[in-house]
Amino acid sequence: MKKINTVDLNEQLQENIALASLIKSNGTYLGNKFKDLKELDPWKSSEDTGVLYFIASYLSSENIKLSDNYLIVSDMDNSKKVYTFLNKKLYVFYFDKEEDIASVEVLDNYKKISFTLNYSPRKYGIYRLNNSDGYGFLNRDFNNVNGRVFENTTNPDVSFVTLKLDFVDLEISSDNSNLDINSIIKYVEESI
Repeated sequence: MKKINTVDLNEQLQENIALASLIKSNGTYLGNKFKDLKELDPWKSSEDTGVLYFIASYLSSENIKLSDNYLIVSDMDNSKKVYTFLNKKLYVFYFDKEEDIASVEVLDNYKKISFTLNYSPRKYGIYRLNNSDGYGFLNRDFNNVNGRVFENTTNPDVSFVTLKLDFVDLEISSDNSNLDINSIIKYVEESI
């Protein structure tokens, strides 16, 4: 991991500032997207050393600026891992709070087996015509209607995506990732 240069402070000032600024930017991004990562940090002060800043520091040292162009999935409750999909690479961060251990596994050759779109509850997995006259899609004659017939129509929504990789199955939703559900679906379809 690239480090702040503490030997030639004046000569390396600009590099140190660039790295520090990237750590701050990535830490702010993760903090805004994953409120629970802050709660896992052992220190409550501004200079904490927990999950959030370990990930921010590691990726910053790799010169990676986090954004919504990447998919980050937190599975801290189950596996104590955070999965970060970046440019066809997968960074798997593992944290053992009791043992005070953090590790990073970088995978270049993982394989997507499949993905599943999950609708819950089932009735929201279909289109529903909620026009004020009470007609549904099956009882409506669409040969002579105007655009207002579709006011308040309910569209089906995916609640979470199950991504099956060759080594793990991940349940991904807007609650445990940095993206909204439509962006998750697009990323899983196009970038993994």
